[in-house]
Amino acid sequence: MIQRKKEVGIRKVSGASKFELIKQLMIESSIVLSISYLISFLMAELLLPYFKQLFTYDISLLFYDPVFLGILMVLFIIIILI
Repeated sequence: MIQRKKEVGIRKVSGASKFELIKQLMIESSIVLSISYLISFLMAELLLPYFKQLFTYDISLLFYDPVFLGILMVLFIIIILI
């Protein structure tokens, strides 16, 4: 947290505008969000067969549902455009 404050302070002193600072933070947050989503998707796909064996309940994920993929793409595009 202190490192981030120092970075923002240095950028302000060097002439960065408020919009540029917000834009940079949003881009960094979007990248972290995208990477974490991909990791969680892969983990869910890899671990699903083990959960199906462990529990007798049939678990299914709707990752390949067209509606889900459409909503996901719209959200991803909105995040990129911000």
